[in-house]
Amino acid sequence: MSESHLPDNLIFHGNGGSYPPHGRITAENHGPAVVVGTWIMVCLMGLAIIARFGTRPSLGRDSITIFSACVLALIQSVLVHLAVDRGLGRHRTKLSLEDYSYYSKAVFTSQILMLLVHYLAKLTLLLVFLQLTPSKPMRRMLWAFILLLSLWACAAIITYSTQCPLPQPWDLSAAGCYNQEALYLFNGIIIILSDVVIIALPYALLRDVQIRRSRKVTVYIVFLPRIVVCIMTALQLSSLREYLQNDDKTWLIVDATIWGQVSMNLSIITACAPMIKPLFDMLQFSLIDSAIPLPGGAILLESVRPRANS
Repeated sequence: MSESHLPDNLIFHGNGGSYPPHGRITAENHGPAVVVGTWIMVCLMGLAIIARFGTRPSLGRDSITIFSACVLALIQSVLVHLAVDRGLGRHRTKLSLEDYSYYSKAVFTSQILMLLVHYLAKLTLLLVFLQLTPSKPMRRMLWAFILLLSLWACAAIITYSTQCPLPQPWDLSAAGCYNQEALYLFNGIIIILSDVVIIALPYALLRDVQIRRSRKVTVYIVFLPRIVVCIMTALQLSSLREYLQNDDKTWLIVDATIWGQVSMNLSIITACAPMIKPLFDMLQFSLIDSAIPLPGGAILLESVRPRANS
């Protein structure tokens, strides 16, 4: 296609040719790094979803939540790509007012969707735990955790949606915006701490179950990769400070966006892993014919079958 047939916003001049602005990384455009990182992670996430539904095509609550997370993550990734097309990764002074407005709306919406994806991935794992535990006290604790996590998600979405005065809550340059650093830091810490709790849940679930130690360790290992999500989220938070304290936001948001995309997609991938049939069967059989301590020191020997829609 000749240059004359390309829309103006897709023309990028260099070395005598024209190509889309996300075609390659240059000294003035780091956006392609975001595009490449985003779609690599989407592909990996897609493979995890295929493995999950291909080996265990159930339609329980956990299936609905993980599929919803996948759809939202895909939409969010498209929005990030559109933000790159309109200026993400380039200097603010190089953008038109129209492009900057479009970029701001795309980033604003993508951040809200990212929160929803993190929430749904966590909810998926908690629903899996509910299927695997017969203990009523543990189930009550899990439901309480789900309630707290849901309240946080609602509050986070509301605060992100109203972070700057209406009718343009995406305009971070407007007067009267919330303290952006505090807002991002608080929600990032909640994401990390809630994942730490989820990683620790297998230990609490199997602590008093009388099964081989090697099987317990195997169960712990299945959920341990979730720690990578915590690390990626921490890296995202560490790269946000300069972005939030500088006016050249389109240029400085690159690192935070890449870490955020990795964290979001890994959240789905690690939530899929325990639901892949061979791993799920191993988790299920870890609680079958187990000796379960009861209050007062009594021991109940029972065959535990996971509930499909708990």
